[in-house]
Amino acid sequence: MCRACNRRSSNDAYWLRQYGITKAEVDRLRESQDDRCTIRGDAGPEHPDHDHGSGRVRSLLCQRCNFGLGQFRDDPAVLRAAARYVEAHRAGQAGVPTR
Repeated sequence: MCRACNRRSSNDAYWLRQYGITKAEVDRLRESQDDRCTIRGDAGPEHPDHDHGSGRVRSLLCQRCNFGLGQFRDDPAVLRAAARYVEAHRAGQAGVPTR
């Protein structure tokens, strides 16, 4: 196998091994998202966001969004609390917002 074919085969195998989807499915997902991060809209998202419980790929995200979700453990309550915290400080309110 030539170097280019080997690289392409390794890339295809990576997606299947890591996320259970083919490169063609990644390409379809990218097309359905207009090649934009689902959260921030940045062009060329490279990170598959997946449910850590089921392993199912949800969408492609930019690095910042993917890392952010991971740091907050995909917990909607924690994400909402973080949003309230930022909104409160932007509005000039003192203190930490409660849940």
